[in-house]
Amino acid sequence: MKTYLEFSEIIEGKQNDFKKIGKVTTESVFKGTKRHWKEWVAVLEKAGARSWTHSEIAEYLKVKYKLTPWWQQGVAVGFEIAIGRRKEGQDAKGNYMVTATKSLPHGAPKVWGFLISEKGQRIWLNPLAKVEIRPKSQFETSDGYFGEIRTMKKNRRVRLFWQDPQWQKKTVVELLLVARPAGKSILVFNHTGIKDEKTQTLLRGRWRKVADEVFRVLG
Repeated sequence: MKTYLEFSEIIEGKQNDFKKIGKVTTESVFKGTKRHWKEWVAVLEKAGARSWTHSEIAEYLKVKYKLTPWWQQGVAVGFEIAIGRRKEGQDAKGNYMVTATKSLPHGAPKVWGFLISEKGQRIWLNPLAKVEIRPKSQFETSDGYFGEIRTMKKNRRVRLFWQDPQWQKKTVVELLLVARPAGKSILVFNHTGIKDEKTQTLLRGRWRKVADEVFRVLG
């Protein structure tokens, strides 16, 4: 049976030194999980994770290594990118996704209050008319999208359907606020279910611009 070190060296030789997978550096993954990328790839290869589903990999990381939900998903996705199962920004079903984040010098309640205000909505939602942020509220944006708010939790998150009239299927947008120490927070926009890379690029630009503008106004 191969030792852990031997197995790690084999994987490293087949791939690279895994200084970065997707947008996540090996330093970041080590800070969050106490292992570098090349260690996680070797561990999962040795466990036989190539034949597992994404959910099975995440569950293994939860049970065996006690990773937080954030890192269960992050390490599982990184492994799938490393072995060529998915591209960066692509989910397990082959759809594309976008994530835009921004650290803000204000607590989640203050940021939430701004985002649901008419001024805040003009930045991130850009509706034709102010929207009541509650489940089943429908909206149409000034830049041609429409949709419906599905769920929300005050000061935490909003989940909504997001669609272009030319798309055959709905996509999903999640606005998340993550509380941080010292009265700060992280604003996250996740957009999933995107059909192709061209649309992904367009929407990545949109949400990054939105996150930057929220920071500019509130920062």
